[in-house]
Amino acid sequence: DGSGAPRRAKPQGKGAGMSHASNRSSPGRVSEPFRKEAVEGANDFIMELANEPAVGLYYLQEHVQSNVPVLMEMKGRFKECTKKAHKEIHSLNNSIQSLKDYQETL
Repeated sequence: DGSGAPRRAKPQGKGAGMSHASNRSSPGRVSEPFRKEAVEGANDFIMELANEPAVGLYYLQEHVQSNVPVLMEMKGRFKECTKKAHKEIHSLNNSIQSLKDYQETL
């Protein structure tokens, strides 16, 4: 899909796709091919389950690496704008006070 996410190939053994009923030799016993297929399937399931958090963390890391620098730049620009706004507010307050003082002298 082009995302760069890690992918795992599922192993395709000899017994892949075989019917489970044909692998049984008698009602009370499980044949060796069926047992091997069951163990491999359980192992695949456990590996898939164990790797799910790793894949999620991979996407989280990718998101953080691509967006944090942009956010830090925006934060810097926001601080600059805030400083400029505080200076302008201070200047306006001084102008208002000067006008009030001028009015009192009239």
